[in-house]
Amino acid sequence: MNPISNLILYNCKLDRTMHKTIDFSSQTARDSYFSSNSNIATIISIPYSGNAYFIRENKTVKVPINADVLDANGVNYCRFNNPQSGTSNYFYCFIDNIEYAAPQTAILHLRTDVMLTNVCNYSASNCFVERQHIAKSDDIYYNQLTPESVDYGDIVEYSVERITPNLSARTIAEFDANYCIVINMSDQLHGDTSTPDSFIGGTLNVSYYYSIANTGIDEFIEYLNQHGQIDAIISIYCIPVNMVELTLTNVTISNYNVFSVNDLPYTQLPQYSITIGNSMANGYTPRNSKLLCFPYDYLNITNFQGSSIDLKYELTPNQQRGFIFKNIISAANNPSLIAFPVFYNMYGSDVYNEYIGNYEYSIEFNTFPEIAWTSNIYETYLALNKNSLQFQKMEMGIKSTTSLISALGSKSFTATANSMIDSTMDYMRFDSSLRDLQLQPDKIHGQSSGGTALLSGSAGIYARKKSIKPLFAEKIDRYFDMYGYNVSNVQTPNWTNRSHYNFVKTSGVDIYGTIAKDDKQKIAEIFDSGVTFWHISNYAVYGVYDTNNV
Repeated sequence: MNPISNLILYNCKLDRTMHKTIDFSSQTARDSYFSSNSNIATIISIPYSGNAYFIRENKTVKVPINADVLDANGVNYCRFNNPQSGTSNYFYCFIDNIEYAAPQTAILHLRTDVMLTNVCNYSASNCFVERQHIAKSDDIYYNQLTPESVDYGDIVEYSVERITPNLSARTIAEFDANYCIVINMSDQLHGDTSTPDSFIGGTLNVSYYYSIANTGIDEFIEYLNQHGQIDAIISIYCIPVNMVELTLTNVTISNYNVFSVNDLPYTQLPQYSITIGNSMANGYTPRNSKLLCFPYDYLNITNFQGSSIDLKYELTPNQQRGFIFKNIISAANNPSLIAFPVFYNMYGSDVYNEYIGNYEYSIEFNTFPEIAWTSNIYETYLALNKNSLQFQKMEMGIKSTTSLISALGSKSFTATANSMIDSTMDYMRFDSSLRDLQLQPDKIHGQSSGGTALLSGSAGIYARKKSIKPLFAEKIDRYFDMYGYNVSNVQTPNWTNRSHYNFVKTSGVDIYGTIAKDDKQKIAEIFDSGVTFWHISNYAVYGVYDTNNV
């Protein structure tokens, strides 16, 4: 047995598994802290005479104090010097058992508090760090992307914005405000002397595209009927107003200007900005920025017709938590509008990436109205057969005149009468055939199509801000407050980068320092199973996970 000195007994709150411990800026600060009462350890002053002895064989301390007195005072921790160890360092130990030895003698069964005894005397190797608190200055949402295995509940939508022009058509007034009508023809419009664009919709163009005010479409159709061009119509459809290039032609129909149609230059196509901010549903602002990442907080774009894509804020350009969406549409037949985020999930500044680099994240809307049209058989026949009809009339006139002259020359009344009757019958047959055509009903071409999206007001592409519910956000926030982030990276553990407390959990760490071999092994085991340090020198309160842990 070796006598020990400076034995102090405590009633101590420290976690006996050492997974919740305290650290200090120095051993001097540690010793000073435990030299007086604190909210962690209360000094138990029990007078005794004689020496306390350390029994090396079983790591116990024999003290001249009644065991019942020690139990009654809640003694569970101690510190002492062991002069025989050749060091003046204090040993801090948990008292696992108080054994009765004699009426005024007890044996304390000790277990070294390896974390406090060796404070500031060890370091950790580079190893696989599973979890830890990161420095608050590094807690930026786009830097913390390692997934977490936490339950985050249901996703809710808390804001929605349109990222295309208004495409609704709930009323005729809304239709006129949002759409222009495009007539695609196989023939150039009668009277149009302009040179058509030979390229549209990304391909060579051999047809003609025209537009007129929506209220003038009937007059346009009538104009085609009158000029025999109704069968030149390929299709009539609608396209969002201000998303095509209209060029005035020299044709005017009933005071309506007629325009040729082409694709709007890319630089003039609309774009929409979405700003996100740093809050989630119900305005919840997380303390830990990882909650501002997918899958807790993200943007969803959808056409409300079964297509949608989730976009991550952490992949936005320059990590600004904002998006710019471009629209592209072709003015050609069967128009399709696409919205996509500019420079999303991309690096570099190649300008062509604006065109081709983001279509993987695009959403398409193609439910645009089509319009049927009517052809007037009589007017079309007159327009298309104008020359032959004139010829027939002239031919009937000439034949009638010739027959009449011949009959008169014969001085036969009967012949003259028959000639006049034949001529009249020819004209009546001609006129009857035209009247029969005039009685034919108009013929419908193409088809009229709309859709519930147009009527409901939901037509278009929308950006929906989504996040987890505030209840789950707060729960996960508290979890991150306590245990930091899943980092799953090979690095040096850091348990001093926060002001009040740090959690760290490693795998296969090695402990270095001028400390006992067994202590190194125990400290490594504690690190590998997870440990929280409260920084007492920074006035942290042991066991309190405060939210101001910067």
